[in-house]
Amino acid sequence: MLDYKYENTDYYTWINTVVNHAVKRYHTEVDLIAEESSYAYTFKQNKINVMGSTPPRDKLYILLHEVGHVSRMLDNSGDSTFFMDKAGEASMKEKTMTLMEEVLAWHRGEAIARRLSIPIEPRPWQRLMNKSIDKYVKWINE
Repeated sequence: MLDYKYENTDYYTWINTVVNHAVKRYHTEVDLIAEESSYAYTFKQNKINVMGSTPPRDKLYILLHEVGHVSRMLDNSGDSTFFMDKAGEASMKEKTMTLMEEVLAWHRGEAIARRLSIPIEPRPWQRLMNKSIDKYVKWINE
């Protein structure tokens, strides 16, 4: 049983708020019905993809995370904490920096939610963030 605190319509309203924010502030295209099994921001296309079958709360949280990447790229690209692996070398240093960027994008997504007055359910947010970051930790250890 899903532990949703809000109605699906609430999550979809907040998803639209985040999409409008991404389009207006960052000129980013958002595809909420993507068929790919990944969730990603594509730098070259300035596009966020979120798989269409994702449950609404997860879709909202993933979208906030991806907008967090966009926000960091445009607002913090000169910051020493910003990292986007463009070389594809996957060295230990680049893997570590990628992991740091993932964590910081989750935190930025949470800040964006606060700014847009979107409530975050702490436990579900933490579970999704942990699940996502765990994939990167395993990738680093490969």
